[in-house]
Amino acid sequence: PRPATEEKSMKKRLFSVPLLASVVLIILVTSQLDIVASAARSRGTSLLIESTPNPSEPNQAIVISGRLVSGSQGLGYRNVRIDSSIDGRIWGVIAWTKTKRDGRFALSWTPPQSTSLYIRAYFPGDKQYSSSFSNTILQQVVSSNNYRCKKGLSIHWEGYEHWTWQCQVAKDLGAEFLRTDFHWAHIQRDGADSWFWDWHDHVTQTADQYGLKIVAILDYSVWWISDDKYSVPEDKLPYWRNFVKTVVERYKSKVIGWEIWNEPNIWEFWHGTIEQFVLLHNAAYDVIKLADPDHPALLSLSQCDVPWLERFYTLGGRLDGVAVHPYCNNFDPDATSGEDKYSKAYPYYVFYAAVPRVYQCMIDHGDRDKHVWITEFGYETKNPKPPKLMTEEEKANYVIRAFEKAATEWSPWCEVFTYYCLTDFPFLPSEPNNSGYGLLYYDGSKKPSYDAFKALSG
Repeated sequence: PRPATEEKSMKKRLFSVPLLASVVLIILVTSQLDIVASAARSRGTSLLIESTPNPSEPNQAIVISGRLVSGSQGLGYRNVRIDSSIDGRIWGVIAWTKTKRDGRFALSWTPPQSTSLYIRAYFPGDKQYSSSFSNTILQQVVSSNNYRCKKGLSIHWEGYEHWTWQCQVAKDLGAEFLRTDFHWAHIQRDGADSWFWDWHDHVTQTADQYGLKIVAILDYSVWWISDDKYSVPEDKLPYWRNFVKTVVERYKSKVIGWEIWNEPNIWEFWHGTIEQFVLLHNAAYDVIKLADPDHPALLSLSQCDVPWLERFYTLGGRLDGVAVHPYCNNFDPDATSGEDKYSKAYPYYVFYAAVPRVYQCMIDHGDRDKHVWITEFGYETKNPKPPKLMTEEEKANYVIRAFEKAATEWSPWCEVFTYYCLTDFPFLPSEPNNSGYGLLYYDGSKKPSYDAFKALSG
């Protein structure tokens, strides 16, 4: 008989042969499958979008249709993206749709403005078929009154001629209004009995000449009642009421709304407590409702600070609407959460997710019939260290999409969209976040976002 060790060794060799053969076979089969899969993935696709009749009636939907094929075979149940562009260079997403069994797709869409639009389709590809863009068609669109959301600009001024020039440019852009400061410290700069109207008369009269209304910001204290311009002592509120009453009575025919203070929810613009601000705000609100019941008195909010708004309501704050400033760290206006730690920690800093939260808070406190006004919003392109650097072309695309969202998805409760601002400022290291928001460069030359904003007026 063989020794036990020799017998065990032979059994191991006999077992190893079929195991090795099986491994080789698996490798060969896997390789063949990879080759087949690679061949499948390399299959080309063709995407055709069909021209549709131009609508003849306002707010009439257009049907965007086409077919996705590979060779002569229709590719069913695939996702196709529909894009639109005003100039054929900067594209925004209209919607995603799915092909039917034969590869055909059709999407009904009502554009929010009167214009000519370039439309195309895109198939992103999958494991079997390659990606492809369709042909591009030019589509006429008819709308009864362009957007259902008023469009304006939040601007600063540097003198009489500069203001006149800004009104001229705003008119060219199709703006309906301008948002600007009515500084208490300017109008009553020499005491309780002093009134300086020359500048604000020029502001309102020049705007009126160009068919523009005003969103007036009633803001900031005066030296003769407080050493701190970002607070008003409670015992000085009668002076504040008198200022608000006098300004409102003088300019109520020139405005579309009154924004009470600017961003009191952040330390940069309000140095008192929220309780103190509610007293100031309600004092102004009550005066405005008596002097000008036809125009809303608005609470101003930096970003979409819902927790602060909740406290405002709890403390008895009164309002006709909320003026929000939903800057979104340069992220896509369709984003539902920010990509940086800051936006993830504070979700009300994200445009698409945040603005509806403000309105929901208003509903929760019985103000369903009141509106949200976007009175500052923009994208910054100069700051060397923002959360997200962006190109001027990206900015133009984002401006279009943000406005369309406000005008369509959030209508009628989002009534106003205000872009900040018209012109870039010189870059200052002390204020790195304020230099690149403009639709124009500092020298007055146009950015891509200028034409994009202008086209939004239809």
